[in-house]
Amino acid sequence: MPYSKIPVLLSRIDQDINPNRVVEHYIDRWHQIVSNYSGRFLTKEEDKLVALSGLAKVYTPLLGDEYIAGIWRSRIFTELLWHAETESFPETERPLRYRAPSWSWASIDAHITCHHALSPSDLRGQTCCTVLEAQVETLGHDTTGQVKGGFLRVSGVLRPCHFWTQPKDLRPQVLLDTTDHIAEIVLTDFFPIILEAMFDHPSEIDDSIQLYCLPVLHSVRSNFRGMVVRAGSTPETFERVGMFYTSISEDDGLETFAKFVIVMFEIPESFLDHPDPYERWRRLVAEEYQKTGYVRQSPELIEGLKRMECREIVIV
Repeated sequence: MPYSKIPVLLSRIDQDINPNRVVEHYIDRWHQIVSNYSGRFLTKEEDKLVALSGLAKVYTPLLGDEYIAGIWRSRIFTELLWHAETESFPETERPLRYRAPSWSWASIDAHITCHHALSPSDLRGQTCCTVLEAQVETLGHDTTGQVKGGFLRVSGVLRPCHFWTQPKDLRPQVLLDTTDHIAEIVLTDFFPIILEAMFDHPSEIDDSIQLYCLPVLHSVRSNFRGMVVRAGSTPETFERVGMFYTSISEDDGLETFAKFVIVMFEIPESFLDHPDPYERWRRLVAEEYQKTGYVRQSPELIEGLKRMECREIVIV
């Protein structure tokens, strides 16, 4: 986007500013700007964030939020669920020089869509991980300017998976790896679990790479979304390579949904002190889901989920 167009955009924003507007109006406007801007050619590829710096400064007080490499801190769970439009722009490119952490849309050259297919009600969903720390280092004092480093420290369930495509279906997917005790509790016609995926750089992904799914958000009714990551260059560091999503509806049956949760989060064998812990878990999940549309509401479920084998990782 040429710098000459920035004043025009600022003028439009000035006309749009209204104290009676809710914050959601401005976050929607911001996402429209990101989507329209992200696919444009820049003379200097390192200016990806620099070119939006003026707009970010305008939106910071409107949103009452902190800007970190194109992401708004208080909305970080939904902000992480962007994806590259590889169908309309198949050749996504990685910049020659470092520009932003892999979890930021500014790290790639592609047309970006923010939080894929999330409705307003979905945005009120529940988180599946905990962001312990989010840090970005800029080249100067301008927090909206050029970035030279950054990371997320996250605690969550990291599910091993691999790239997968079914015959006659070119859509990218990931196949969850499983352990024996997980395999024993699911129906043969429900197993294995395959999740839809959207990769940031599809040409770099094949079935030889060990990938991991990190569930980020469980939205209203049944949808799970999160990031697909791979191991980084140092221990316990990971890089984002895409996002995944799935949807299990009530039409699939509550028993099926309960089993999906077990496999998605790889519930350990010691999860509950019960002769058949999975039978109890399936009952709890089914009852809670039928009543509220969530799986993390009751104190017993929440306590059980806290006992899962979460892992603390750093995404760079």
